[in-house]
Amino acid sequence: MMDISVPFDKKQPDSAGNIHNITIDVVRNRTELDMAFQLRQDIFVNEKKIPYEKEFDGNDFTSTHILAKCDKQPAGTLRIRCFKDFAKMERLCVHPQFRKHSIAKYLLDYTQFYLIQKGYTYFIGYILSSLKDFWCARGFQIDKSQPEVKVGAQTLLPCIYQFPPQRIAQHKAKINLLATESYAQKYQVRTNSPTE
Repeated sequence: MMDISVPFDKKQPDSAGNIHNITIDVVRNRTELDMAFQLRQDIFVNEKKIPYEKEFDGNDFTSTHILAKCDKQPAGTLRIRCFKDFAKMERLCVHPQFRKHSIAKYLLDYTQFYLIQKGYTYFIGYILSSLKDFWCARGFQIDKSQPEVKVGAQTLLPCIYQFPPQRIAQHKAKINLLATESYAQKYQVRTNSPTE
């Protein structure tokens, strides 16, 4: 399937009425990867007390990393590992300064679009037990067939997120439209008939 890069760009007001520019895209260079790693160190290692050697592993070099920025500042990140039949979302975190900006929701929306584009219909992962209610309210289901995992002082719960069928249909329609527009731009082809 054609890989269509579609960065997320949204204007988001805060409670004081200030407008913030939120962007989300796949990490494409070392500077962005360093931003993602710094966020993970700040949140998981420093705030959540997860040991550094558990947070950063060899999978970081074979994963797709997604980075959210708010007004060009690193705000949130996650990584995705793609397997034959499923994808695994890992290491989602949002900087405390940006937790009231819906960054986690936007990261999830972007990740759905990205994975649907690649043919996936669900992903698995682990969530912090302290955030169980937050994630379950967003459609995550605890996978009771898998054991909980202890990492440092944290308990992680296995979960699955099935993409809603209407979301799959919406994203596939958008992907088809973008593929048509991308093809038209690349080959300078008209996508609608002339009015004459």
